[in-house]
Amino acid sequence: MKKFQDDFKILLVDDDEMSLKSLHSFLSSEGYHVNSYTKPSEALRSLEDFRYHIILTDYMMPEMSGLKLIRLTRKIYPDIYTILYTGFSTEPLENHVKNDNLVNYFIKKPLRIKELITIFNNTIKINNTEEK
Repeated sequence: MKKFQDDFKILLVDDDEMSLKSLHSFLSSEGYHVNSYTKPSEALRSLEDFRYHIILTDYMMPEMSGLKLIRLTRKIYPDIYTILYTGFSTEPLENHVKNDNLVNYFIKKPLRIKELITIFNNTIKINNTEEK
């Protein structure tokens, strides 16, 4: 029997390769289709070949911030669900993210896998409802 996660594509971006591999491996083992990149520019190029449902990205990366990546991604896919996470959260950043309306969910590290799975499953349900 096919799981509904099979067609659900997640774009994962983090410059920390160890964290990226670990999260990619776990999400893949849970049945999600995940493409992961350490460079935001490569993630942006992947938008030419894949239609993602969720972008899950770190905030602080050397090439560009996760917020800028989300902003650029939303120009192509305005309805993509966005999750931004960071280990360097400050109140001004949190307020900026909330007021910007680009980010659906803001998470402070460490990431809690159960929380992510709940977010993904809720997003899948919303997408399935909208497609009917």
